[in-house]
Amino acid sequence: MTKFDFNNFEWYCDRCDAHLNNQNGFTGIYGSWTCKKCGYVNNINSENVLNDLGHAIEYILCVHCPTCNAHLELDGNNMVCPDCGYTCNKKYCEI
Repeated sequence: MTKFDFNNFEWYCDRCDAHLNNQNGFTGIYGSWTCKKCGYVNNINSENVLNDLGHAIEYILCVHCPTCNAHLELDGNNMVCPDCGYTCNKKYCEI
């Protein structure tokens, strides 16, 4: 399973719907975040990544290089890192 930087997702408080990404010091690397507006502890993990219909998703578009964290670019059927040359032959990664 690929590790993802959950800072690349938009997160909202499950209790008060505050936008967590805009809160001072927000990070998704610890697996949870305490909302600064209401104090609710939100889970920040793959189980809480939802698609536009509100359904849990199992795969996401690979956007960051696992080697150098640069933004991957689509090149035919591959995702390619312009910085280090890493190539992935799948567009979607399991979360």
